[in-house]
Amino acid sequence: IGKTRLAVQVAHDRASSFADGACFAALNAVTTAAEVAAAIAQALAQPLPGASDPAAQLTTLLAGRSLLLLLDNFEHLLSSESGADATTLVDHMVQYADSVHLLVTSRERLRMPGEHVFELAGLALPSPYAADDRAEIESEAVALFLERARQMMHGFHLTEQEGAIAARICTLLEGSPLGIELAATWVRTLSVAEIADEVARSIDFLAVTNRSAPARHRSLRAVFEHSWTLLSEDERLILARLAVFRGGFERAAGQEVAGARLPLIAALIDKSMVRSVSGAESNFRYDLHELLRQYLWEKLQESGDVGRVVQRHASYYAALAERIAPQLYAPEAQQGQLQMENEQGNLRAALHWCLVEGGDAALGLRLASAMGRFWYLAGRWKEGRDWLLLAAKLPVEGGAARATLLVTLGELSYLLGDQPQAERCLNEGLERCRQLGNPANLAWALFQLGNLYTMRGDYQAAEHHFEESITHYRAIGEQWGMATVLNQLGTVAVNQGDYQRAALGRARLDEGNSSAAIELFHEALAIGRQRKSAAGTAWSHVNLGLAYVSAAQAEEAGDHFRAALRIYQQLESSSGLMAVFAGLAAVAALQHHWPRTVQLLGA
Repeated sequence: IGKTRLAVQVAHDRASSFADGACFAALNAVTTAAEVAAAIAQALAQPLPGASDPAAQLTTLLAGRSLLLLLDNFEHLLSSESGADATTLVDHMVQYADSVHLLVTSRERLRMPGEHVFELAGLALPSPYAADDRAEIESEAVALFLERARQMMHGFHLTEQEGAIAARICTLLEGSPLGIELAATWVRTLSVAEIADEVARSIDFLAVTNRSAPARHRSLRAVFEHSWTLLSEDERLILARLAVFRGGFERAAGQEVAGARLPLIAALIDKSMVRSVSGAESNFRYDLHELLRQYLWEKLQESGDVGRVVQRHASYYAALAERIAPQLYAPEAQQGQLQMENEQGNLRAALHWCLVEGGDAALGLRLASAMGRFWYLAGRWKEGRDWLLLAAKLPVEGGAARATLLVTLGELSYLLGDQPQAERCLNEGLERCRQLGNPANLAWALFQLGNLYTMRGDYQAAEHHFEESITHYRAIGEQWGMATVLNQLGTVAVNQGDYQRAALGRARLDEGNSSAAIELFHEALAIGRQRKSAAGTAWSHVNLGLAYVSAAQAEEAGDHFRAALRIYQQLESSSGLMAVFAGLAAVAALQHHWPRTVQLLGA
C-alpha cells in the first residue's frame, strides 16, 4: 500500500542518472506475460516490434537504451494461467539489456537472482512519548491526513485535541497511505473523533466513490480482495486461520494452531500478507496488519473452521502459560515474565473466549490461574483481579488450578485494599492446598496469608504463617521460597521493633548455620534487584548484614548495612533506618569500637 507513489518518486529522483531517463509502465491492466512487451512499448511511446515472441520484442525495444524502467503492479503476473509467468521476461531484460535498470513494484517477491528487496512499511507514526501535541501533527502519517483533509475541505485544521485523535487514526491504520487518504475523505461529513471510531469499527468505512481511482484502490476491502485472489487454496486456508492471533505469534504457535508450516509462512511473507518481526532473543515473531486481520477474520468465520481454530488457540496459550508459571516463582522470573508480556494479546483473547464468550470454562480457569503471578509481577493488579473473579465464578472444580487461583485472587485483593475478600479467598485457597497436599502451593498460600496479617499489623498471626511456610519450603529444599519468607520474617521483627531478633537473621530456622542463611539472603538480594524492588533490595542488604554479624564478618556486614542505608534514605523509611543503625551498632561492637557503638544506638 503506497508502493506506486514511492516508486514514482524514486524514478523521478534517479532519472537524471540515465541517458534516456526513467519510464513508467503500468501493468495493472496486463493479464498475460505476452502483453508485457506491449505495455512497455506504450510507456516508451514506441510501436510494438513485429516479432511475435515477447522476449524478442523487448530486445528490440530496449536495444541501446540507458534507462530506469519502472514496472508497476507486477504481482498478478508471477503465475499467469495463460502461459509462462512474466519473470522469464524480466530475466531476459536483465541479461540482454544491461544498460536498463528495473524497478519493480509487487505485493510478492519475484524470487529471482540479483533481486534486491525493499519492504515497504507505513508512514512514520507519532511517538507515544511525544513531548507535545505539535510533534503528533508533524509526523509523516498525520501530515498526510492533514494534507488530504484540506483537499476535501478548504481551511481544515486540527486542534491540539484533534491532533491526538488523528494520530490514533494513523496508528490504527499502521501508517498505510491509502488507508489514511480514505479516512481523510470523511472530514466533510464526520468529526475527527467520529472518523477514528468508524476506522476502529470496520474496514468497510474506508471506501470512496472516486471514479478516477483504480477499482482496487477505492477501498481497503478491495485491496485485500485483490490480494486474496492471488493466493493458492492452501495459502487462503492458513492465512484465514492466522487471523485468530492477536499481537503476533511465534513459529511454533503458527504451526500448532493454524497448521502454518515454515515454507507456507515464508510464501505469505513474500506475498506481503504476513510480516516478520524480531522477537525476544532468537525467536522471530510474525504478525498481520490489523485491518487485514479483520478482513481475514471474516474469511475464517465464512469457512466454518473458526470454532476449532479458536479452541486450538486457547488451548495452546493456556499450555504456554502453565509452562511459564513455575518460572515466575523463582529468581529467573524475568525471562518468563517477558515471554508472557510478548503474548498479552493472545492471552487476553484466549481469556475472553473462555470466560466472556463461554468458550471453555475449565480451560479459562486453568489459564487465569496460570497467569496470576504474572499480573502481580507486572503490576496489573486490577486487570488480574477482574479476570480471576470471572474465573472464580465458573461452575468448575478445577483442583490445583482453583486453589492457586484463589490464593492469587486473595493476594491481588489485599494489594487493592479489599481485605475481607482477600481473607476469604486466601483461607479457602489455603484449605484447598492442604487437601491437595502440594507442599510448594501450601507454603505459598501460607506466605500470602502472612503478608495479609503483616499489612493488618497482626504480627503474631503473620509470624505463625511464615514459620509454617518456611517449614514446608525447607522440607522440599526450595531455597527461593525460604529466602522470600525469611525476608518477610525480618520485616515482621523490625515492625515490632525487635531489631535484636531481626539481627539474628532468623538463625534458629537454619539451626545456627550462618553460611546457609547468607546464601539464602544473597538469593533474596538477587530477586529484589531483578524485580527493581528498592524496599526488597534494601531489606535483603539488612538481612545479609545481620547474617554476616552472626558469622563475625564485620567488614562484609558493614558493606551491606551501608548499601541499605543509602536506599532507605531515598525511601525516607524510618523503620528501615532504625534497623540499619542497630546493625551498624552491632558491627561497631564486633570491632570493639565502643564509642561508635554507643553513638549509633543513640541514633
